[in-house]
Amino acid sequence: MTQLSKIPDPRDDPITSHIACHAEATKFARGVSRMQLADGWLSSQDLPVFLHSPLVFLSACETSLGSLIPGLARESLALSLLRRGVGAVVSTQWTVRDDMAPLVSRAFWQHIQKGENPPRALWLAQREVQPLSTHFAAFEIAYG
Repeated sequence: MTQLSKIPDPRDDPITSHIACHAEATKFARGVSRMQLADGWLSSQDLPVFLHSPLVFLSACETSLGSLIPGLARESLALSLLRRGVGAVVSTQWTVRDDMAPLVSRAFWQHIQKGENPPRALWLAQREVQPLSTHFAAFEIAYG
């Protein structure tokens, strides 16, 4: 499980980030979407600034969910990262099985390493995992 203290500071190392943890979204109370890291909970309001990160992959449940902001979007962990300068966020729309999220994640990063762009890498990863479970469909990508 990811530790907050282990998340690289993108001002020092502008790389992509992969955060694997548990997460939960409350659809009725603003700002309470949060991730459970190895060293404690991190709310959407307390996320570190990822100013130069081109891509963050949130391998956790409900990272696209949150309270609805009328006329805009959902106040989610993914949206919070995009507001803090991340170029793109891969996140989930609902709960995903613990055994399926790593399969999608691994396939995604393999396609990124082969030179695919993030949307195509996610699509290819979802196609690979699709015969195993419907949980592949929970993943989506958004750009800031």
